[in-house]
Amino acid sequence: MKTRVVVSIVSILVTSQWLLPSAVSAAQYYVHANKGKNSNSGTSPTKAFGDLSHALKQLRAGDTLHVRSGTYNSIPQLSPGIVRSGTGSQPIVLKAYGNERPIISGSNTIRLNGGISNWVIQGLTFNNASAVKLGVRNGNTTNCMSYADNITIKNNIFQNNSDGGIVLNCARNIKIENNDFFNLRSRKVGSDTHAILMTAQVSNATISGNQFTDIGADGVQMAGNIRNVAITDNTFEIVHPYRYRGLNGQVDSSNSKRFGSVGENAIDIKAGPGPFTITGNTIRGFRPVIKGTQDASGDMGVGIVLHQTSKKVFIRRNYFHDNVIHINMGTASAGSQVSHNIFDSTSQAESVYGSDTQIPKALLLKGVNGIDVYNNVFHNDSAQDKFLLRTVGADNILLQNNVFQNGRLWPTDTRYMKADYNAFSGITKDLDGMFKGPHDVSGSLRLNGSTWKPNSGSPLI
Repeated sequence: MKTRVVVSIVSILVTSQWLLPSAVSAAQYYVHANKGKNSNSGTSPTKAFGDLSHALKQLRAGDTLHVRSGTYNSIPQLSPGIVRSGTGSQPIVLKAYGNERPIISGSNTIRLNGGISNWVIQGLTFNNASAVKLGVRNGNTTNCMSYADNITIKNNIFQNNSDGGIVLNCARNIKIENNDFFNLRSRKVGSDTHAILMTAQVSNATISGNQFTDIGADGVQMAGNIRNVAITDNTFEIVHPYRYRGLNGQVDSSNSKRFGSVGENAIDIKAGPGPFTITGNTIRGFRPVIKGTQDASGDMGVGIVLHQTSKKVFIRRNYFHDNVIHINMGTASAGSQVSHNIFDSTSQAESVYGSDTQIPKALLLKGVNGIDVYNNVFHNDSAQDKFLLRTVGADNILLQNNVFQNGRLWPTDTRYMKADYNAFSGITKDLDGMFKGPHDVSGSLRLNGSTWKPNSGSPLI
């Protein structure tokens, strides 16, 4: 009798496991703008819901919503009470169905408000839409009302928008991966549109494997209390000759020079405290803004710009080409490192930029204190009047194991620099003694312009 009681209890426990919420199977739902109906079950491609707002409200942790082809204009703000959150092991996934490319369009686009966590947004095309926004801040302050947590945005297209791509207001643990950002600009004189904008408070964000092409202002701008951001293996480029495109993505041949070119900066770090890791990126084609006429407000054709409060920035293994200025490091970028980069051929801006045209510079260190610059290649195809390295009011600079080829190095009001083991070739003007060390190499360096490695017989070997 006693044995039977034990067996019965075990049977009840085993049976009850099927009733626990954690054991409920994740559901697969479908929505189709053209052929779906909200009265359908939504559980198969042929029984899809018709409205994206309705479909999103059905999702629970672990569920996937497959978005079929069509254009979707009405999307609710994703807030607690309207939609649910996923979990770390069972995120909610919003993704394109198969190889279809559903389009999100119009001003009412996706906003993940605070209290929403563990979502994946994948494979959608945001065309002529508002930016995807994460978290809610208090007005224009850096104070957060609520956070979005553990959000992944990958394999999407953000194109032909005047409101930007992604805005991280108050967000933590964010991944933005393998997206395509194209033709994003405000089309209003003096008004910026960025592909990715971080404001208020953002921490633990990774931006990786994305393509940024012809962005009106910055590819990535960080302004607020921004911590622990990695920007890796992306391509930022302005295509030349630039052709103006409208919100339909088509070239407007009747306004070929409308707003001039595009591209304030690939990466603009306005605030900290960091750290920021920028590695493995390709950055090319950035030109000055035509102030007073262009739909941007900022800098002067700079690949990466660091402002006064940015600190602990590690810029490594990037390739810079055809920018007017590759990197402009501003005051208080203390504890930062620039290493193992290729700075290839800065560019004089075309005459269309008029008085805003400036002397090209590979690396500008202005007012910085405590920067290490090592193991980089600085190269121009021809020297002309281009700066490979320009320091203004800098202090405590380590300059070691770099190659400088075809251009000028010049310090102004620079207090202390420890320089040695550098190589120089084709240097115009006289090389200031501050850049010289007892173990330097000069003369023909025989550097391979494709691999950036020394050829046989190079003094660098």
